[in-house]
Amino acid sequence: MTDAEREQQMNEQEEFEGMENANQAVAGYVKACLALSGKAKKDSVNPHFKSGFVSLESVLATILPSCHENDIVPLQEIIKSENGISVRTTIYHASGDRLVLEPIPVPVDKNNAQGVVSASTYGRRVSLMAIFGLAPSDDDGNAATDADPAIARMAAIAQAITDHQDTCVAIRDAIAEDDLGRGVEAWDELTDDEKISLWIAPSKGGFFTTNERKVMKSEPWLSARVIE
Repeated sequence: MTDAEREQQMNEQEEFEGMENANQAVAGYVKACLALSGKAKKDSVNPHFKSGFVSLESVLATILPSCHENDIVPLQEIIKSENGISVRTTIYHASGDRLVLEPIPVPVDKNNAQGVVSASTYGRRVSLMAIFGLAPSDDDGNAATDADPAIARMAAIAQAITDHQDTCVAIRDAIAEDDLGRGVEAWDELTDDEKISLWIAPSKGGFFTTNERKVMKSEPWLSARVIE
């Protein structure tokens, strides 16, 4: 295995682990998004096009208060790529959970330090605006906007997990202890609609990990249901 292949494998494993431990991070992220207005104030002017734009400072000033209120912080890495750089954002929760997002590629116009810094700043602000559903605005950004459908779905998932936290934890503990009968009993206490709302992949904010979901679809799990 080459160094490049090894690095790619490590990055993929890191991203997988980030998704597997994203529950609290996703919940905090959704709450932070819902508290935002959907707008970021244009506070800078492009000298070439004479047009206003939202600076990185304005984006951070918009999102960080809401992030901190919900115990999350977005950290961004600058990664070298074939045609420039990529910006990868990871949302960390105070609990230690994290949500690793796909890197956003950014071309570098000038092959020098200034070009890399410029591309990094651009990539950071654009990715944060996309992640937190922000649009440029000429006003102070306090006007309410309709919630993004994707954010609304994530909010529903987070609410379902909150409403059935005890049941979800009981199922997780039962699987960890290989007591599938107890896990099935807890799962079957939920209605079909509640099961659907909780049966979400971890990469989309679901509570159960990939391995736990495999167990819940396995023959031993189904057999435990029949026995019960």
